Amino acid sequence: MVANVSGNEISRIRPKKRSGQPTVKQLLIQNRMKKCALFMQSYRGYACKYFGTRTGMKSSYNLAMTNLMENFKINYADELSHPIIRCFLFPRATS
Repeated sequence: MVANVSGNEISRIRPKKRSGQPTVKQLLIQNRMKKCALFMQSYRGYACKYFGTRTGMKSSYNLAMTNLMENFKINYADELSHPIIRCFLFPRATS
C-alpha cells in the first residue's frame, strides 16, 4: 500500500498480529508510549503551535513526542519507567 503524506510517497505495510504474549521489555515500551501519549493529549495544541518547525516528515507534534519519549527512560533491570523532567524541552517560538 502506498500513501501520499505531505507530498511524499510512503510505502505502508500493516504489521502482523502478535500470536503470543508480549515480553516484559515490550510491555515496558508500550507502557512508556501510553504515558507519553496521555501527557501529549493536554500538550498537543501547544506543541503543534510552538514546538519547532516542520522538517521533512517530522511535524512539530512528532518532534515534541520524540523529545518526550527520549526523556522517559526505561530501567529494564528494575522493570520500571520514569520521566526525567529536567530534560523535557518546552520551547516557545518568538514569532
